[in-house]
Amino acid sequence: MRLLVLAVLLAVAVPVASAQSFTPLVEGALELGGDDLFAVYFTNGSSQEIQAGQGGTLAVGVEGRPVASLPVAVRGTVGFKFVGTAADNANIYFTRIPVELVARYEHASGVHAGVGATAHLFNRLHGDDFLDDKTFDAAFGPTVEVGWKWVALTYTSLSYTDEQGNTFDAAAPGLSFVYRIRR
Repeated sequence: MRLLVLAVLLAVAVPVASAQSFTPLVEGALELGGDDLFAVYFTNGSSQEIQAGQGGTLAVGVEGRPVASLPVAVRGTVGFKFVGTAADNANIYFTRIPVELVARYEHASGVHAGVGATAHLFNRLHGDDFLDDKTFDAAFGPTVEVGWKWVALTYTSLSYTDEQGNTFDAAAPGLSFVYRIRR
């Protein structure tokens, strides 16, 4: 699987590098899903479960068209993904660094579809002495999107493996927003 993801990353990266012009962009995303990673129990009797794929992402990157006459663009981004708990007396959160390369076809109407690869790096659970801190191996997987203009429905499929070898499904559907900075 990692070789397949690496091959897709390279296949997408080469056209981006050869594109005649780049458009800088900012991307935001919200995702839900995956296995329950941990739960926090509150003094009022309620609880909050955090899922492996859950979180909000803020990313920056560039998009380029390998062939100006074709409606195909390639986007590369690096971001920060975060999910925290609602605890008042603890700062418990899970962070990741997502790196994505996505090839996207866009119809003249603004409808677009894309496919690519993602890597989640430096995956870390910060337990603030209420939970054990944990690190997870780098995770690699495919990602797809369907959208209109600056908004898209997304789906990313990957798994996290912790220090003890436990694997957590982090597959997550989401909603992303891309702002292209036109010059």
